[in-house]
Amino acid sequence: MDKSKPEYQLAWARIVAKCSADKTFEEALRTNPKDVLSDFGISDLTEEQLADVVQELEDALQQIATANGQVSAAAGSGMPAGVLPVGTTGMFGTFGSF
Repeated sequence: MDKSKPEYQLAWARIVAKCSADKTFEEALRTNPKDVLSDFGISDLTEEQLADVVQELEDALQQIATANGQVSAAAGSGMPAGVLPVGTTGMFGTFGSF
């Protein structure tokens, strides 16, 4: 499994997006990751690699939930929708830091 390959990255992005929108799919991935990943072209994984993928999924979904919470908090602050305050940390680093 080469995570640097574009095919893997595209499949992973689709998996994470689907999990964040479909809780049934997310549960299927957690309970039977090998079959679900195989449907996306990610196969031949060892048990250790499967465990790593599930952990990476947990981390990605937590980042999405955190980002969604920050957007909701910003929306209640009178800021325009989608604008995060400087210093907000998300999956791509800290907003406003260079």
